[in-house]
Amino acid sequence: MKFNSGHKIILSVSLLSILALIIVVLVIIPTAKNIQTITNNTYELRVYMEKKYQESLRSRLTKKKIDQIKAESSDYDLHLFNKNDSLLLIQHLEKISKQANVNQVINSTNLDQIMPGSKLQISVTVSGKYSEVLEYINSIENVRYFFNVESVRIIPNSGGDGLNYSNATAYLTLGLYVSK
Repeated sequence: MKFNSGHKIILSVSLLSILALIIVVLVIIPTAKNIQTITNNTYELRVYMEKKYQESLRSRLTKKKIDQIKAESSDYDLHLFNKNDSLLLIQHLEKISKQANVNQVINSTNLDQIMPGSKLQISVTVSGKYSEVLEYINSIENVRYFFNVESVRIIPNSGGDGLNYSNATAYLTLGLYVSK
Protein backbone atom coordinates (compact mmCIF):
# COMPACT_ATOMS: atom_id res chain seq x y z
CA MET A 1 0.00 0.00 0.00
CA LYS A 2 1.40 3.17 -1.17
CA PHE A 3 0.59 6.34 0.52
CA ASN A 4 0.42 9.46 -1.41
CA SER A 5 1.50 12.71 0.08
CA GLY A 6 -2.06 13.68 1.16
CA HIS A 7 -2.43 10.48 3.10
CA LYS A 8 1.00 10.93 4.63
CA ILE A 9 0.07 14.36 5.83
CA ILE A 10 -3.24 13.16 7.28
CA LEU A 11 -1.48 10.20 8.92
CA SER A 12 1.25 12.48 10.32
CA VAL A 13 -1.31 14.95 11.67
CA SER A 14 -3.36 12.08 13.14
CA LEU A 15 -0.28 10.62 14.85
CA LEU A 16 0.69 14.02 16.18
CA SER A 17 -2.86 14.58 17.42
CA ILE A 18 -2.88 11.18 19.14
CA LEU A 19 0.55 11.93 20.63
CA ALA A 20 -0.69 15.34 21.82
CA LEU A 21 -3.79 13.70 23.30
CA ILE A 22 -1.64 11.11 25.11
CA ILE A 23 0.58 13.90 26.47
CA VAL A 24 -2.49 15.84 27.62
CA VAL A 25 -4.03 12.80 29.26
CA LEU A 26 -0.86 11.45 30.85
CA VAL A 27 0.98 14.67 31.77
CA ILE A 28 -1.08 17.86 31.71
CA ILE A 29 -4.31 16.61 33.37
CA PRO A 30 -2.49 14.94 36.34
CA THR A 31 -0.31 18.03 36.65
CA ALA A 32 -3.40 20.26 36.71
CA LYS A 33 -4.95 18.03 39.37
CA ASN A 34 -1.74 18.23 41.44
CA ILE A 35 -1.74 22.02 41.07
CA GLN A 36 -5.37 22.15 42.24
CA THR A 37 -4.56 19.90 45.21
CA ILE A 38 -1.55 22.03 46.12
CA THR A 39 -3.70 25.19 45.82
CA ASN A 40 -6.32 23.72 48.15
CA ASN A 41 -3.68 22.58 50.64
CA THR A 42 -2.03 26.00 50.51
CA TYR A 43 -5.37 27.70 51.18
CA GLU A 44 -6.09 25.38 54.12
CA LEU A 45 -2.59 26.00 55.50
CA ARG A 46 -3.07 29.77 55.15
CA VAL A 47 -6.39 29.58 57.00
CA TYR A 48 -4.81 27.42 59.72
CA MET A 49 -1.86 29.79 60.07
CA GLU A 50 -4.18 32.80 60.27
CA LYS A 51 -6.21 31.06 62.98
CA LYS A 52 -3.05 30.27 64.96
CA TYR A 53 -1.84 33.86 64.53
CA GLN A 54 -5.14 35.20 65.88
CA GLU A 55 -4.92 32.79 68.82
CA SER A 56 -1.39 33.96 69.58
CA LEU A 57 -2.56 37.59 69.49
CA ARG A 58 -5.41 36.77 71.87
CA SER A 59 -2.99 34.88 74.08
CA ARG A 60 -0.67 37.89 74.25
CA LEU A 61 -3.55 40.21 75.03
CA THR A 62 -4.80 37.83 77.70
CA LYS A 63 -1.35 37.68 79.27
CA LYS A 64 -1.18 41.49 79.27
CA LYS A 65 -4.64 41.69 80.84
CA ILE A 66 -3.66 39.15 83.50
CA ASP A 67 -0.56 41.18 84.34
CA GLN A 68 -2.66 44.34 84.46
CA ILE A 69 -5.25 42.69 86.72
CA LYS A 70 -2.51 41.39 89.00
CA ALA A 71 -1.03 44.88 89.25
CA GLU A 72 -4.40 46.47 89.94
CA SER A 73 -5.43 43.87 92.48
CA SER A 74 -2.15 43.72 94.37
CA ASP A 75 -3.50 45.99 97.10
CA TYR A 76 -6.83 44.16 97.46
CA ASP A 77 -5.40 41.98 100.22
CA LEU A 78 -5.11 45.10 102.35
CA HIS A 79 -8.89 45.47 102.19
CA LEU A 80 -9.71 41.85 102.96
CA PHE A 81 -10.17 40.65 106.50
CA ASN A 82 -7.32 38.60 107.89
CA LYS A 83 -8.19 35.75 110.23
CA ASN A 84 -5.91 37.20 112.92
CA ASP A 85 -7.54 40.66 112.86
CA SER A 86 -10.67 39.78 114.87
CA LEU A 87 -9.84 42.04 117.78
CA LEU A 88 -8.81 44.85 115.44
CA LEU A 89 -12.15 44.59 113.63
CA ILE A 90 -14.14 44.83 116.87
CA GLN A 91 -12.01 47.77 117.98
CA HIS A 92 -12.67 49.46 114.62
CA LEU A 93 -16.42 49.04 115.04
CA GLU A 94 -16.25 50.34 118.63
CA LYS A 95 -14.22 53.34 117.51
CA ILE A 96 -16.75 54.15 114.79
CA SER A 97 -19.65 53.91 117.25
CA LYS A 98 -17.88 56.28 119.68
CA GLN A 99 -17.12 58.77 116.88
CA ALA A 100 -20.73 58.68 115.69
CA ASN A 101 -21.99 58.87 119.29
CA VAL A 102 -24.31 55.85 118.92
CA ASN A 103 -24.92 52.71 120.95
CA GLN A 104 -23.72 49.60 119.17
CA VAL A 105 -24.45 45.96 119.93
CA ILE A 106 -22.77 43.24 117.93
CA ASN A 107 -25.49 40.60 117.87
CA SER A 108 -23.81 37.76 116.07
CA THR A 109 -20.71 36.95 114.14
CA ASN A 110 -19.00 33.87 112.89
CA LEU A 111 -15.57 35.08 114.06
CA ASP A 112 -14.94 31.75 115.71
CA GLN A 113 -15.60 29.84 112.46
CA ILE A 114 -13.50 31.86 110.01
CA MET A 115 -12.08 29.90 107.10
CA PRO A 116 -9.63 31.47 104.64
CA GLY A 117 -11.42 32.54 101.47
CA SER A 118 -14.82 32.56 103.17
CA LYS A 119 -17.16 35.36 104.14
CA LEU A 120 -17.50 36.71 107.66
CA GLN A 121 -21.06 37.64 108.73
CA ILE A 122 -21.68 40.31 111.35
CA SER A 123 -25.07 41.47 112.65
CA VAL A 124 -25.03 44.84 114.38
CA THR A 125 -27.74 46.90 116.07
CA VAL A 126 -27.05 50.62 116.27
CA SER A 127 -29.24 53.13 118.08
CA GLY A 128 -29.02 56.86 118.55
CA LYS A 129 -30.06 60.03 116.81
CA TYR A 130 -31.09 59.46 113.22
CA SER A 131 -28.28 61.61 111.81
CA GLU A 132 -25.71 59.84 114.00
CA VAL A 133 -26.95 56.42 112.90
CA LEU A 134 -26.50 57.52 109.28
CA GLU A 135 -23.03 58.83 110.15
CA TYR A 136 -22.18 55.41 111.61
CA ILE A 137 -23.33 53.65 108.43
CA ASN A 138 -21.34 56.10 106.33
CA SER A 139 -18.25 55.55 108.49
CA ILE A 140 -18.41 51.80 107.92
CA GLU A 141 -17.89 52.46 104.23
CA ASN A 142 -14.66 54.33 104.97
CA VAL A 143 -12.86 51.70 107.03
CA ARG A 144 -9.88 49.76 105.77
CA TYR A 145 -11.86 46.57 105.16
CA PHE A 146 -14.23 45.99 102.29
CA PHE A 147 -17.62 45.63 103.95
CA ASN A 148 -20.54 44.29 101.99
CA VAL A 149 -23.63 45.82 103.56
CA GLU A 150 -26.09 43.01 102.95
CA SER A 151 -29.09 44.51 104.70
CA VAL A 152 -30.01 47.74 106.44
CA ARG A 153 -33.21 48.28 108.34
CA ILE A 154 -33.71 51.64 110.03
CA ILE A 155 -36.63 52.05 112.39
CA PRO A 156 -37.47 55.49 113.78
CA ASN A 157 -38.00 55.64 117.54
CA SER A 158 -40.58 58.06 118.84
CA GLY A 159 -39.79 60.39 121.69
CA GLY A 160 -41.66 60.44 124.98
CA ASP A 161 -44.50 62.48 123.48
CA GLY A 162 -44.93 60.03 120.59
CA LEU A 163 -44.39 62.78 118.02
CA ASN A 164 -40.65 63.35 117.88
CA TYR A 165 -38.89 60.78 115.69
CA SER A 166 -35.33 62.12 115.95
CA ASN A 167 -33.98 58.81 117.27
CA ALA A 168 -33.58 55.64 115.23
CA THR A 169 -32.42 52.07 115.50
CA ALA A 170 -30.58 50.44 112.62
CA TYR A 171 -30.22 46.71 112.13
CA LEU A 172 -27.24 45.96 109.88
CA THR A 173 -26.04 42.73 108.39
CA LEU A 174 -22.48 43.07 107.15
CA GLY A 175 -20.40 40.68 105.12
CA LEU A 176 -16.63 40.79 105.16
CA TYR A 177 -14.42 38.77 102.84
CA VAL A 178 -11.60 36.83 104.46
CA SER A 179 -8.24 36.67 102.71
CA LYS A 180 -6.77 33.31 101.81
